[in-house]
Amino acid sequence: MTKFEQLPNELILMCFHYFDFYHLYETFYYLNQRFHELIKYQTKIHIDLSPIPSKKFLRFCFQLNQLITASQNYPLSIVASDEHKFNLIFDDLFQDQFSKLKALTLSDINAETIDGIIFDETTKLYERLERLSLLGTISRGNGGIFDTGCLCVGLISSEMKSLKYLHLNFNPSEPDCEYCDRFKSWYGK
Repeated sequence: MTKFEQLPNELILMCFHYFDFYHLYETFYYLNQRFHELIKYQTKIHIDLSPIPSKKFLRFCFQLNQLITASQNYPLSIVASDEHKFNLIFDDLFQDQFSKLKALTLSDINAETIDGIIFDETTKLYERLERLSLLGTISRGNGGIFDTGCLCVGLISSEMKSLKYLHLNFNPSEPDCEYCDRFKSWYGK
């Protein structure tokens, strides 16, 4: 009979792929030196902010920051539906460390925040992002000036050099947006 610890690294990494990074880290990172090294240097980091409890969020972020700094193993994708967590992780903690991000899935984040992250001149996500999904309700930015139409125009522009997949399935929250009416007429909504 074979124990999980006796499996070859390749099979363990395949199993690790089924975990979101938070649970993988919490469950296996400190279990033994071998798992520690596999997670630190060989695991592809895909972060879903949703399952991280609010009470443990900052601690996990600091641990993730240390792991990324030590290993240079940068996150490949992020899924976020909590604007507070999203802003905290992007603006305050590791904006520069997400420059190699390949995929981003966001729901219920305001348009100005999304635009500010994607088209930021420091991270230049617009040059590297390959997959982008916007879901849920995308609202105007602070003050109601920035709308989803401006964001959509930017997303389909030539600035998005590496974008291969764009999934827009959201309800714009501003009924007076000229682009929103045009999108509704295109899709019969």
